[in-house]
Amino acid sequence: MIIDSHCHAWTRWPYEPPVPDDEHRGKVEQLLDEMEINGVDQAAIVCAQIDHNPENNAYIADAVRRFPDRLYQLADVDCSWSESYHTPGAAARLAAVADRWPIKGFTHYLRDDDDGAWLYSDEGLAFFQVAAERKLIASISGHPGHQPALRKVAERFPSVPILCHHLAGVRTGQGNPNEGL
Repeated sequence: MIIDSHCHAWTRWPYEPPVPDDEHRGKVEQLLDEMEINGVDQAAIVCAQIDHNPENNAYIADAVRRFPDRLYQLADVDCSWSESYHTPGAAARLAAVADRWPIKGFTHYLRDDDDGAWLYSDEGLAFFQVAAERKLIASISGHPGHQPALRKVAERFPSVPILCHHLAGVRTGQGNPNEGL
């Protein structure tokens, strides 16, 4: 079985440069077609409520309900672009998302200028406690400088799988790629 652990789907293409057909490119149906063509059995969709897609969590939840044997949802919870980013009540928001939608986990994008300390603050620990209790996967987008904070969370919550997006943000050609690891 082949599972894509990080893909996206949108009601409207959010990135620059624009695509010729931004209302169809990137939809769930296109993802399923690409999965079929390439022999991918299942996919975890990383939600991102950005740009033209403020309801991406709801869109993906609907798709997961329609294709429960093919798709899994990692809901956008308090990501860097949200007004609720690292504000009080994150644990309750995660619990509400888990109650509302058929999620396997959540995604949390960190800001580049964030030192990661929130992750192991009282608020952050309460957030990850909900993840542990609900048996959720934590899908984290960060950079190498966030690794020490993520390690503290991993030590505190060993039952929470932590998936780091895009090799944890390590970039070649930008100084020492091992810095912060």
